[in-house]
Amino acid sequence: MSNLTRLTKTDLEAIEAETWQVAGEPPTLESLAAEGYRESAWLLWMLGVIAGIGRVLTLLIAEGIQSAAALIIGVVFALLEFQRVLQGALALGQTQDAAWLIAIAVVVANVVHPIYALRQLRGKPTHEITHMTGRGYVGLLWRKLTGKPRVESVDWSHNPTLDGAALVISLTTMFLAVYDLLAPILTAILEGTADEPGLILAVKLLMGFGLSLSGVLFLQAGAHEIGVRTLTDQPERLVDVLAARRAEYEARVAAVREEVRERYMAGKLADQERKAHTNPFGSTRPTMDAPESLPVTVNGSGPIGSD
Repeated sequence: MSNLTRLTKTDLEAIEAETWQVAGEPPTLESLAAEGYRESAWLLWMLGVIAGIGRVLTLLIAEGIQSAAALIIGVVFALLEFQRVLQGALALGQTQDAAWLIAIAVVVANVVHPIYALRQLRGKPTHEITHMTGRGYVGLLWRKLTGKPRVESVDWSHNPTLDGAALVISLTTMFLAVYDLLAPILTAILEGTADEPGLILAVKLLMGFGLSLSGVLFLQAGAHEIGVRTLTDQPERLVDVLAARRAEYEARVAAVREEVRERYMAGKLADQERKAHTNPFGSTRPTMDAPESLPVTVNGSGPIGSD
């Protein structure tokens, strides 16, 4: 680009001034008011109030549902499983009173166990879980059969029969519910009185088993969420905060100490390498300077040049 076509600062200022002159002033609130535009302050305020109330109600309903969801699920599925277990116990030949006691005991056990098991996690923000696989189960069984006895340190709340009892009661609840739901279908199939296609019967069996399993799992899940509330909804105490901060501080002190130690060790190693490079023989004693001249004798006489 030649100097003839290059725009100078004066040219740019002139272009900008003409642009603003042609385009005019930018719109402002005053210019809109001069054109006749008006806004309804009370209407905007009312709409803001309505929107605020809507947001508050939405949050209130959501928080209420979230807070009561575990309780609602627990109560509904407790009643459902009670009815299923009661009918299953009656179908097994139990008396009315015994069936009621069995149903109450089974439902209470399914509700209490998840809450009771959480007592070992009190005061712990997190915990580790193990996702078992087929290989893990095989290895666990093999270690149970061939491994040596081992000693573990546990607290006083350790209850070795709790998990076993929970597994048995869960299976019992599912089997009683399955028996209550699927007994008529299985009876019709075994007696040959079923008049429906085999595919329909298979779907009924599958759905009945799914309903039975989901009912037990939802009951225990609701109980677990209720138990978690006792751990997470506790008011924060300064002693607990101080303990957590002290733990973080101790970890930081240990990390800083290790970093400083490594730096000191690196400095000492560098110092030793520097000394070894200065004195290859590795001696730390100071070396003596050689004399400027040595006496020379000829045929046992004194030094040359001496009288």
